[in-house]
Amino acid sequence: MYKLITFISVMLLVLIFACKKSADSTPVTTNNNQTPTTGSLYFHIHTDVDTNEVDAYGTVYVLTGGRKISVSKAQMYISNIQLVRADSSVYNVPNTVLLKVQEIEPYFVGNVPPGTYTSVRFTVGLDSATNLKTPTAVDTALNNPGMWFNTPVQPDGYIFVNFQGSIDTTTAANGNNLIPFMYMIGTIANKRQVTMPYQSFVVTAGQTQYVHMIIDYNKLFTGVNLLNGNNLMIMTASSNSSNLAKTISNNIPTMFHYE
Repeated sequence: MYKLITFISVMLLVLIFACKKSADSTPVTTNNNQTPTTGSLYFHIHTDVDTNEVDAYGTVYVLTGGRKISVSKAQMYISNIQLVRADSSVYNVPNTVLLKVQEIEPYFVGNVPPGTYTSVRFTVGLDSATNLKTPTAVDTALNNPGMWFNTPVQPDGYIFVNFQGSIDTTTAANGNNLIPFMYMIGTIANKRQVTMPYQSFVVTAGQTQYVHMIIDYNKLFTGVNLLNGNNLMIMTASSNSSNLAKTISNNIPTMFHYE
């Protein structure tokens, strides 16, 4: 019995340390003396519609003014991430493409040099080369059919912003009959750069820093006449050349603000 208890205790210790290791697995760049030389940067991003945080798909939310909305998909690509230093120089985070989905809020951006930063810049969408890339099993961000115009993904590239759900389209904005909408925004012409306002943060070697942001998907409706049923669907690469797609893509930079 004593040997059995000892064996169980040892196994429990092994499990505890194994769990601790997997929970703290973010890589950190070190020098030859094993001293950390970079800090880990994360984006922590919430999904909102107006002042409502989207906690679950299918929930009906009320926008300012009384219009109701239900979200069934809200996701986008974030790439070409840049960090602006206090001296206005820019650090380009290499090889990072994030697929922001409603279900996940923290995203590892990269191991970055220590220092004081005053802003972040990034692209919503993908660069031309990545947009033509055929995803592989290891491309976890790109290997997502929900962000493809076709199966397989080529030749029309990827969807950069995929926002779907149902919304009240009544003039009085007080109806309960929600009409489906589907905005699949893509093509290189519709990628947009986002520059966040000044907000200082410090990256320390060996430590983790978060930049907290909110994406307000309701901003995509700015300038869109919801009373016109033709303004509720963008589902193909060809429809992304429409005036409606241009209006929606021009709204993308306004979607982001700090938490």
